[in-house]
Amino acid sequence: MKSPSILSIQSSVVSGRVGNTVAVPIHTLFGHETLCINSVVLAAHPGIINASKFVMPKGQMDCLLRELKKVKSANDIDAIHTGYLGHKGHVNVIRKHVIKNPETLYIYDPVFGDNGSLYIDKELAEESKRQLLPLSTVTTPNVFESSYLSDICVSDVDSAVKASKIIHSKGPEWVLTTGVFSAENEIADILVGPDHISVFRHKKQRTGISGAGDTLAAILTSLLVSGKTQIEAANKACRITQSLIEQSQSKQSMPMLTIDLIR
Repeated sequence: MKSPSILSIQSSVVSGRVGNTVAVPIHTLFGHETLCINSVVLAAHPGIINASKFVMPKGQMDCLLRELKKVKSANDIDAIHTGYLGHKGHVNVIRKHVIKNPETLYIYDPVFGDNGSLYIDKELAEESKRQLLPLSTVTTPNVFESSYLSDICVSDVDSAVKASKIIHSKGPEWVLTTGVFSAENEIADILVGPDHISVFRHKKQRTGISGAGDTLAAILTSLLVSGKTQIEAANKACRITQSLIEQSQSKQSMPMLTIDLIR
């Protein structure tokens, strides 16, 4: 029996745990193969240092995906997961590939803003919203990204549910919004799908950690290709990620996922 394969297109850092740098070991821990394309490469997360960003040319990304088909057919790829992208040309390349593989699970993690503002070029964010969101099986926005994708202000659980329903109407079957204010010292991750709403509540930690959203999306993807339902996968991915965030408070970086946490 072959191991599931996940095509992961997102950023990579030399030092740290974000993007593909965190996704690859997570998928490996679950026993899955990662087909890894790095949209950008940095020495470290820009929140840590003023890092130079080396962006993969869109022609190179297109070439890699075309040549990948010679060794991995659509039937050999169980999921496509996209995260941080380097420029709007990446969107067209990914869109073309996803459309050619309509039966493949597509996890769309926007990764374009937080704390009230975009941290990528607005043209890229708009192209991503317009072209990739409608193709996705599940999307995993944070609060800012949920507001951006839905065009309404998300500030609490009720508004997050409303925004998720709007996003759902644009194409995704499921919307998992993370880090929503729920109550004093409490946040929630909210899953909205066809006739379903789940609210996963957690103790609010002192500080946010870079890479938490990337970690959650990678765990979710691995759980889904392992055969978990969307509700089971979201519940477990949120719980594991919160456990890692809690462990990270003294280190200010995401710790490695261990086999004990995924059992």
